[in-house]
Amino acid sequence: VFSLIFGRLRSAAAVQAAVVSSLCLLCCIAAVSEIHDYRETTIADQQIAKTAAEAIVSDGWTEGGKIWLLNVEATYAENANFFYHEHVYGVTSSDWALTGAIYAYAGRGDLPTVSPVPRHSPVAGGGFDPGTAQCYFYLDGELVRVALEAGSGGEWLITGSSNKNYGVIAISDGSVQLIT
Repeated sequence: VFSLIFGRLRSAAAVQAAVVSSLCLLCCIAAVSEIHDYRETTIADQQIAKTAAEAIVSDGWTEGGKIWLLNVEATYAENANFFYHEHVYGVTSSDWALTGAIYAYAGRGDLPTVSPVPRHSPVAGGGFDPGTAQCYFYLDGELVRVALEAGSGGEWLITGSSNKNYGVIAISDGSVQLIT
């Protein structure tokens, strides 16, 4: 391609080298932003998975039960320059990724599935039983063990110690939505 474009120039090799070098520099500069976004996501993933592993192992769990991690987001990259589909998403974007990260930090594979429930975005609630789910609320880098209390119209109140209210879980049409 370069021969067709620059073949008739006397200094074609120098022009080709300048064009290729400029394109390489452009790609390197663009990659810095990507690396920054992935770094932010990785740091948040590690912090959440480590905190969750410590809390779950410390508290114990019901064999065959489900654990729900409330108030997490799919990505923690602030001001990312490109959000498309699942670009720059972390382990908190799916139950399999979150559970795998928690397995790694806990050093054991016998934990139940841990499902993330983000703020204001409904997720499929396959088999979600609010009465038996073990729930944690992620807030400011900490995990708080919370309980769900039946409210009205398919809503469940999220309460922590000393009856502090963290929000509401709404269950409808097979989906679960956290409203804070």
